[in-house]
Order: sequence, then structure tokens, then C-alpha cells
Amino acid sequence: MYSLMEHNTLLPQVNEDAQISVDHIGESKNRVIIIDNVLKDPDDFLKFICSVPIPLTEDGFPGYQQRVNYKFPQLRILLSNLAQQHYGIDEREPKFNINRFDGNHTQRRRCTYPHVDLDCSLAANIYLTKEIEGRSGTAFYRHKRSKMEYRPIFDAKYRYDQYEAVTNEDPEEYIKYVPIIDNEDFSMYNLIDGKYNRFVMYESSLFHNLFIEAGAYESFTRDTLTMFI
Repeated sequence: MYSLMEHNTLLPQVNEDAQISVDHIGESKNRVIIIDNVLKDPDDFLKFICSVPIPLTEDGFPGYQQRVNYKFPQLRILLSNLAQQHYGIDEREPKFNINRFDGNHTQRRRCTYPHVDLDCSLAANIYLTKEIEGRSGTAFYRHKRSKMEYRPIFDAKYRYDQYEAVTNEDPEEYIKYVPIIDNEDFSMYNLIDGKYNRFVMYESSLFHNLFIEAGAYESFTRDTLTMFI
């Protein structure tokens, strides 16, 4: 993990005037929090994000990805308050990732499918790309066989087999990112647009994935700060 302690108390500052929107999506009425214009100075924070050395990932993400251990105190307070007020989840230590999508890179086929995030209860993104190169955001999916919009927690691990993707193609083959709208396993029922300086929070057990229109972000990257609690 990359650390530069002098930034821990400086960036980013949360916009106190930003309005919190609570939405409920899908047949299960899954609660999603959206805050537009969440940061006071997103341009300055984007410059900081771009200054952090981020390695090219070898698995799971088409582009560059780095977990960082910055304090981000105002974001920590925001995450804690939202988790308690809207989800009834007690305060816990958040984790921060910088994700830099690059449409020229590849990922394992199995990583292109909708997923759930493990070892956390909530996930959130701040979209930090100002230029638009096709529609992008966070997509939410319904699993066709189970008709579920989230993956239940089972003690018996064999039950997770029913949520595995059904495909005759090699899951380990490296391929360019292809957005999923409807396939044998999943259908997309909601897309939250990746608007610049927009914050989105949702339950990590919801089937979801990065969504970017095919062929987009090949001339520059799509940057996000991702948070898990």
C-alpha cells in the first residue's frame, strides 16, 4: 500500500452543502445513496489521485489499481455517518482503492462478470473523470436462475455454485473489457451514471459491476476512488 502522510489531513474536503439522495432500485428495493458534488475541490483531489504511482493490475481489473492507506478523515466521517443512518451498520475501518480504467488493457474473462464484494458490508465510489467518452457508471444486475439481485450468505459453501457463470469459454483467458447488459446469467436492471464528483454507496452483496460503453476510455483513463466498509 502506498502512503504519503502529509496528505492525510488535507484531502479531500467534503462539500457540506451537497444534498444526499436516497434511492431504492430493483424489485428488492435495494437502498442506494447518491451525493452529487460531494467534494469541495474535485479538481485538486483528482490531481492528487493522478500523482499516486499505481501499478497495472494482472488480474481482476482492466487497467491500474492500488489500495492506499491515507486517512481521508472527512471521507471516513461521511462513510461512517451514512452507514449508521441509512443501513444500520456500526462504524468500522474503511479501505480505499484508486481505480484507473484503461480501455486498452485486458482482464480475465471471469472478472468481466457481475460480482459481489467480499469481506465488507458496503461499497462506494467517487467518480473523478471529467471528460466523457461514452456512458459509464456502476451497473446492478439480477441473477437469472435464482431471480436474486443480491447474493445471500450461506454457511454451506456449495450453495454458491448456483451463482457461478455458465459459459463454455475459458474463464482464465485475458480479454478486453466488454460491458454486460444481458447474457445467460445476468440482466442489468439499473445503471447509475458515473457523473464527475458523484458519490454512490450500495450494499456490497448486490450483484454489480463497472459499466463502460464498448470502445470507450482508450484515449485517456477513467479514474475513481473506491471505498469499502
